[in-house]
Amino acid sequence: MRRLFFVHDKIEELRYSAVLLKKAGTSAVAAYFFVMEIIEIKKFIALILAASSTSFFYLQGSAWSKSSLLLQMPAFLAASKKESIIPTVTSATGRIWMDRNLGASRVATSIDDEQAYGDLYQWGRLADGHEKRDSSTTSTSSASDKPGHSKFITTTSDPHDWRNPQNNNLWQGKDGINNPCPAGFRLPTADEWQEEIDSWSSQDDAGAFASALKLPVAGFRDFNVGSLNGEGSISLYWSSTIDGTTAKMLQIDSSSAFVGGFFRAFGQSIRCIKEELVQIPTVVSATGQIWMDRNLGASRVATSMDDEQAYGDLYQWGRLADGHEKRDSSTTSTSSASDKPGHSKFITTDDYPYKWRSPGNNDLWQGASGINNPCPAGFRLPTESELRDEWASWSSTDAAGAFASPLKWVTAGLRSYYDGAIIDNDGFITNEGSAGYYWASTINNDLPRCLSFGNGFSGLGGEFAHAKGFSIRCIKD
Repeated sequence: MRRLFFVHDKIEELRYSAVLLKKAGTSAVAAYFFVMEIIEIKKFIALILAASSTSFFYLQGSAWSKSSLLLQMPAFLAASKKESIIPTVTSATGRIWMDRNLGASRVATSIDDEQAYGDLYQWGRLADGHEKRDSSTTSTSSASDKPGHSKFITTTSDPHDWRNPQNNNLWQGKDGINNPCPAGFRLPTADEWQEEIDSWSSQDDAGAFASALKLPVAGFRDFNVGSLNGEGSISLYWSSTIDGTTAKMLQIDSSSAFVGGFFRAFGQSIRCIKEELVQIPTVVSATGQIWMDRNLGASRVATSMDDEQAYGDLYQWGRLADGHEKRDSSTTSTSSASDKPGHSKFITTDDYPYKWRSPGNNDLWQGASGINNPCPAGFRLPTESELRDEWASWSSTDAAGAFASPLKWVTAGLRSYYDGAIIDNDGFITNEGSAGYYWASTINNDLPRCLSFGNGFSGLGGEFAHAKGFSIRCIKD
C-alpha cells in the first residue's frame, strides 16, 4: 500500500489540503482520510491510503485539479460517516453497550476468541499506546494525567498506581479526563456491572459469554512487570468507580463473576457503555399510571388476548431474569439457598409452601431498587393496590375487559410449580390462551399476591406459591 503525505505550509489560514490517489484504470478509490494537527508547528497532514496506487492527483488550498475524482468526494464522505458509527448491543438490563471490547477487531465468536480480546488499559489512562498487549514498559511513574509516552508503567510499591500522586477524577463520565471510549460512550460504573452480572444465566465466564455482551476471557496485564496473564481463562473489566486507592472492576472466570477492587496499575479490558438508556415503550393506563406497553419478555404489544408473541416470560416470584423465565427453560427439583440460584433452570417443588428458595425470602422484588427486580431501570413490579386500581377500571371483569384496557393484558397462561409445565386455568397441560396471571410485589400470609383473569372471571388477591411461573407487567417508579 502506497502512503502519500502532503503538508500544508500556510499556517496563518489553517486551511486543509488533500491528496487524492487513484488506481490506474479504476473508476473509484477506496481511500480513508485522516487529518491531524501538529500543534507545535501548526501544520496539517492529510493521509490517504489506497491499495496498489500507480498514479495520483492532488490539490492545494482552493486550487482543485480538474479530475473526475472530485465528483466522488460526497461518496467518500458518506462512507466515512458510516464507518464512524459504533456497533452496539442492548443488554438484558436495557443498557446500550459497544458490541466488543475496546481495541477488539470483532464480536467474540467464542469465550476465548483472541481477535475479540482487545486492549488492556491501566485505570485512568488515555489511549496513548500503553494499552497494546505488546507495548514496552517503564518503571517510572507519571506525575501528570498524560504520561506523554506509550509505555506500560509498572510499579512495585503502594498504592500500585501508574500515576503519582493519584488522581481520582479520571474516567468519570463521557466527558471525563482521559475517557478512552468513543464519543457518547464511557466506562460503566461498578453498579452497572453488578446489574449485568445479576441478569446472566450463570455468574461465571459461561454466563458472561452467553449474555448479549459476549464477554471473552481476555486476560490481564500484571502491574509488577507488565506480563500478560490469564488469556483464555480469566478476564478483568474496569469500571469508573473508585474504591479507596484502588478502582472497582468486574472479574470473570470459570467459577465466578463479581465486582471488586484492584490496583490501578493493572492492565484490564474495557467495554464501553452508551450514556443513555434504551427508551422503554410505555402506555398510560386509565388510572394515570405509566406502564410498559407489553409483558416482560414479549416481542410486541398484544394484537389479541391470545397473541402468542405478546405472552412474554413466566417468572417465579422474586427471581431475577436469569433465564428460568423462558417458557422452554429446563427444570430442576433442587431448591436454592440464595436469592440468586446461579443457573437458568425453573425450580420445581412439591413441598409446601412451594417456594423455589429455601429458606424463603419475602423481601425480594420490593421497589425499583429491590433485590432481583427484573424490570428495566426505573421500573418495578406493581403492588397489589396498583393492580386492584387497574382491575377496577376495566369495562368488564374478565379476559375481554383486561384486553380492552389500555394495557392490553393477555391470557399468557402460567407455569406449574410441580413439573414446570405450561398450564391453563383448568390445570391441564394445554396451550396458553385461556387465562392470565400477573405477579404483584405484595406478600400476604407468607405468599405473594397476583391479578388473574380468564373467560368469564377475574380476581385480585389470591395467595399463590412463589414457585409458580407468572407473567410480569412493569410499572414506572
